[in-house]
Amino acid sequence: MTMLLARRGRIDEAARLSAYAERVYASFERSPRLVARRNRERLLALLAAERSAPALAKLFDEGRRLTEDEACALALPPPVPGV
Repeated sequence: MTMLLARRGRIDEAARLSAYAERVYASFERSPRLVARRNRERLLALLAAERSAPALAKLFDEGRRLTEDEACALALPPPVPGV
């Protein structure tokens, strides 16, 4: 989901959601699988190409503090009126 957000130009949301996901992984005391780690490396490279290190650090800090509902709101598109 984070890579999709980033590729759609939603860099800030992707960064926040990525940090939220890392916090969730850590709370389960599990490490992401190899594929997930490689995807994260690609995501971090994409984010770093679009934002400065201080800006990313701020976004990651915000992401680590997201609630589950806030993370879901970032990940899901807004509802379409009338549908």
